[in-house]
Amino acid sequence: PIFGAGAIRSGAPIWLRIAAICGGAVSLSAIFFTIYPIIDVPSPLSFAVKIIAVTVVANAIGAAIFALGQKRRRAAVS
Repeated sequence: PIFGAGAIRSGAPIWLRIAAICGGAVSLSAIFFTIYPIIDVPSPLSFAVKIIAVTVVANAIGAAIFALGQKRRRAAVS
């Protein structure tokens, strides 16, 4: 409800806009702390590989859940 079509933004209650702003701030903080390690790491390459691996696995799980939902929705409509 912060960005997007004006019709959607104008109909969004203020509490939803505040929640969206808080969620965006938390996401940006998480991205910062993920990219920049807050402690000294013995191997920056190993750290980067772990972060990339977790990101890829999390996205793969999300894509699988989405695909399964789409498949079930198509089966329910047919």
